Amino acid sequence: NANGQLGLDDQVDRCDPTPIQLLDDRTVVSVGCGLAHTAAVSQYGDVLTWGNGRSGQLGIFEGIETDRTAPVQLPNFSEHPIVRVACGAEITCAVTDQGELYMWGSESGMGLGGNQARDPSNPSAPKEVEGLDSVVVEHHPPGVGVALGAVHAVVLVSSAVGHVEGTSRGDQSVHGTTQ
Repeated sequence: NANGQLGLDDQVDRCDPTPIQLLDDRTVVSVGCGLAHTAAVSQYGDVLTWGNGRSGQLGIFEGIETDRTAPVQLPNFSEHPIVRVACGAEITCAVTDQGELYMWGSESGMGLGGNQARDPSNPSAPKEVEGLDSVVVEHHPPGVGVALGAVHAVVLVSSAVGHVEGTSRGDQSVHGTTQ
């Protein structure tokens, strides 16, 4: 808990399950854990993040990317409610109820368009993934739709086409579609 990834507003390690009291006013419907950060979706379709934010994986930017030891609600970044989140080592993604996929965090090989996708006023803001305009990311049943590894993502889409993004070796980018 050195980065506050437990969301308990401190950096104390714990061996016993402990409720996050700051989430008592909502029901969490999806949660994801990265290397040292956590993301959650409430019944309202909003996204909360906490933990290590030094690579932008919290989606928060206030002049410096930093750790958060308590849940922080992200500003709305989609017209549609979020229904699922998933986390990789230093990346986070969210799926809307319309199947749109948003990602943020470490862009190393993630196919987010590099600097072209970044908003200079908030480079950590969630961005819709390019190239999935004609397909819908599956989000039912729960647990299906998107999975993140350390530096790659696999997305299940409704048109029976899988889309992968990530790195193969070093900084070589891998982009592909399979049927």
